[in-house]
Amino acid sequence: MNHPAASLRPASRRAFTLVEMMVTVGIIALLLGILLVGLRSALGSGNRTREISNLRQLYYAWQMYSTSNAEQILPGRIDENVQQLWRVKWRDARGNDVPRSDAVDYPWRLAAYTEFSWEIFAGYRPDPIEELAEVPVATVAREPAFGYNSIYVGGEWTATSPTGPARLRFDSIAQPGFNNLVARTQGAILRPDQQVIFAASTRRTPGLYKGAGYELAPGASGVRPPFVAEQAVWRLGLGGDPNIEVVVTGDVPFTRYGQAVATLLGDGSAQPLSLGELSDMRRWSNQADTRGWTHPAE
Repeated sequence: MNHPAASLRPASRRAFTLVEMMVTVGIIALLLGILLVGLRSALGSGNRTREISNLRQLYYAWQMYSTSNAEQILPGRIDENVQQLWRVKWRDARGNDVPRSDAVDYPWRLAAYTEFSWEIFAGYRPDPIEELAEVPVATVAREPAFGYNSIYVGGEWTATSPTGPARLRFDSIAQPGFNNLVARTQGAILRPDQQVIFAASTRRTPGLYKGAGYELAPGASGVRPPFVAEQAVWRLGLGGDPNIEVVVTGDVPFTRYGQAVATLLGDGSAQPLSLGELSDMRRWSNQADTRGWTHPAE
């Protein structure tokens, strides 16, 4: 017997309880967290790979400079007086003369050999237009992605007046065993598989810096070893890698991505090195024969 009225009765609907909803939301949040961690890890790995690749490209430019200049290594710093004495000028990405104040450090002397690569010099920056011409000339000069070991590679030139004479830092040390502190040709680099040429760097004031650095922190044109002459510059911080204790204000190795510092060595190999590895002075100077090696000042 049919019961039409019964067929019109609404079906029973069971709503989610508050507990069930909370559990569902929790599961979704957990899955999103796992996804974000994976994405962050993938992005970090990609950034590290790109950073190492940029260092290799920088090495080719560094080599080309040497080939074009009678095998002389790229000078690290050339002050304004020496630039005038040597009558040298460089051009920026727009073809304009770089002011002498912005040509003291290495970037604009090397930029043309990279075809003015934004990626190599400013790839860490969030610039809306990825062109080196869009980055201020002074910023490229002072805040490139990688710092140069200019103390012991290429050297730092100064003069008290535009008429000279030009003087190479540490070239005047007359004590036995301290000749050729500064490598000025590639052939003068005694341990190319250990010698630091470029490394990710940033400028720090004295203090303890814990953990990996902020990715967008400004770069620096130089990178200093643990000691310059007898002056301590930085050391491995309390707690070990990647903590760094900065002793005096200066350009120091920087863990921009991950837990190690992207480093270019004299044999052209680019690799991440820990601050512990970089705290060995034998990686910074031809003459260093111990981890804590120092030498007389001027």
